[in-house]
This record gives sequence, C-alpha cells and structure tokens, in this order.
Amino acid sequence: MKSISLTHRTAATPVVFDELVQRCIEDAACTLAASTLTRLHEALRIYLRWHAERGTNWVEAEREAVSSFLSTQQARGLANGTLHNTRWALKRLYSWAQLEGIISGDPTKELATMERHRRTLRWVPTVDQVLSILRAPDTNTAIGVRDRTALEFLYGSGLRSFELLQLEESHFDFACRSIRIVGKGQAERLVPYGPSAEYWLSEYRALARRQLLMAPDGRSRSHPTLFVHPGPEPAFTYRRFYSMVRAYALQTGLPLLTPHTFRHAFATHLKAGGADLRVIQMLLGHVSINTTAIYSHTDGLALRDLLFSHHPRSPFPAKQPRWPVHQRLRPRQLRPFEELLGQLEAAR
Repeated sequence: MKSISLTHRTAATPVVFDELVQRCIEDAACTLAASTLTRLHEALRIYLRWHAERGTNWVEAEREAVSSFLSTQQARGLANGTLHNTRWALKRLYSWAQLEGIISGDPTKELATMERHRRTLRWVPTVDQVLSILRAPDTNTAIGVRDRTALEFLYGSGLRSFELLQLEESHFDFACRSIRIVGKGQAERLVPYGPSAEYWLSEYRALARRQLLMAPDGRSRSHPTLFVHPGPEPAFTYRRFYSMVRAYALQTGLPLLTPHTFRHAFATHLKAGGADLRVIQMLLGHVSINTTAIYSHTDGLALRDLLFSHHPRSPFPAKQPRWPVHQRLRPRQLRPFEELLGQLEAAR
C-alpha cells in the first residue's frame, strides 16, 4: 500500500498516513472548515500512532480495539471536548471506510455513549464593554475603518471568524441589508446586519479598502475577499485578525476577549433582550438547538433578578420598594373605585 508521509512527526514513533486515511481526509476537506479539518487530522494521527506502537492495523480493528484506544486517551486526563472530538474523528473515518467498501462493519457503531457535560460560558462582556471595543479603532485611518467594520459585523451579526474573513461583496444584498453566509459543512444561511454595520461598510468600501489594496508603486491591486491587509500579501488572515482583536481588547482593559467572544456576546445579548432561542439558532447557523441552549443561562439571570427585586426575602432589600397596596394602583385605576364609592354613598 502506498504511504504518504505526515508533516507532523513525533520523536517517539514516526507516523505515516496510508493512502486510505489520506483519501478520507481529502474527501472531508470538501465539507469541513480548515480548523475542523486540522482537528480531524490530529486525532487520526494519534490513532495511527497508537496502532503503530502495537503493530496493528486500523482497518482490521474491532470494537474492543477502538474502545481500548479511547480508554487510553481518557486515562491521559484529556478534556471532555477533546475526547468527543477523538470519537467523532474515528466515527468519521470508519463511516467513510464502510461507505467505500473497505470494511464490512463499523466498529464505532456499538461504542458506549459518553456523557457530555453541558458547556458553560466562561465570560461574556456587557453591552457597554462591547461598545467600548467597537469605538477603539482610529477611524481616521484606513486600517481603523477596516477594523471598525469587521468588529461591527462580528458583534452585529454573530459571525464566526472564518465566515467574516471569507466574505466577498457578492455575498451581500445591500438593498435588503443581509449577507449570504457559507458556514460549517458548507451550510448556507441569510444573516441581517444593522444600520451601524451598514454605515461602516459603506465607509470602508468607499475609500479605505482601495487604500489598503494600493501597491507601494501606486498600482491598484484586486483581492476577492472583502477585508484586506496592506502590504505585499493583501489577505487578511486569521492570525492578523486575531492579533488585531487582542490588541483592542488589551487597549480597552478586556484581557479575556477573543474574536469568538463577540459571537457569544451577540447571542447572549439577543437572548437577554427577549429573542427566541430558535431564532438565535438560525442566526448562528447551529445544526442542533442543544448547541444554542448554552445561551439560555440568561433566563436564569432574569429570574434571579426578578426574585431579588420583588421577594420579601431578597438579599437586596434596598431595591425592593414596599408601597401600600392602594398606592400601587395608578390614578386612572383608582378613579372607577372612587366613583363607585360615591354612587353607593348617594344611594344611601
């Protein structure tokens, strides 16, 4: 069998991706995002190394061998998310192999289900904190206008970083103020954007983008993506984008903020404002509502605030005004009762 060397090698056991695994990864590249493909690549590399150390072959592995590998990974103290990612990679590999007729049965089908702990948000900035970082770029410069526009769309539409960075002008419906987003698994969705994002987008397209694409010799260059970078290579890469966001985060005193934090803030602030969870799911492009349910924590916060504001046993009694019952009614609500009393007195 032809072997294809893997670029990531370890000193312990050299790992070589065989032709079948390489084909599986190449087929997956058509539907997976680059970051997801990297995780698949890394998980399969570890799995192949495990087989190489034992002198076994993944094609001939039974359910017991796969379970043994997963138990070994769990014993290493890996995070719950990493273990789930490993299981997903193995399921994808063996499902592909079965569809291709390489194996007759999928050894991952009867694996015991793993309890998945519910994800929690580590930290979400407040609306004022988000606004402070949106105002951080110097919009008197072309780079500042680009940064402000990118941040507006990151927060105002809840886009993933890779979705934002691959935007092209053809994806926009400027009349309807919406964007056609190609997300994970090549799934498409329409996402609206607000007047603030519209304003900065027009400012960026009018002049700033052309300035950033200007070559040192004065020639005008072209680039397919909306967001570009000055210099020899105009691609606005994730590394550059991440560095930009982190710089503004430190500048505004928000050291925990990352590009993905804007997406959490977008969904959390929508939920706190009364948006339905299904609507948020559609806007974020989540396949499962369970993924979006992480933002339902705002319901608990609202209930807590309600309890603390109105219950006699509230730990914050200062926030709980206790008026007499008759003062809780508005004057227009009292008037009918006063008229009724007057009529009763007249009847006597």
